[in-house]
Amino acid sequence: MSRLPFVRIGVIGLGSDWEERLLPALVKMQSRVRVAAVYDDLAEAALRQQHLLQAGAVLGIRPLRAR
Repeated sequence: MSRLPFVRIGVIGLGSDWEERLLPALVKMQSRVRVAAVYDDLAEAALRQQHLLQAGAVLGIRPLRAR
């Protein structure tokens, strides 16, 4: 059986549900979901989270869309 391709997503905003709901779910799904990029209004937040998800941090919506 062939392996299915990754689903590539971009994360926009790291709001209040991020630490408790979204981050744990994305970490669990790393075998199927690849986070291509993370964007947040606070660049420091995106830079911190990019390492956990092995993703790039972008500084705007246009660069996120381009990835």
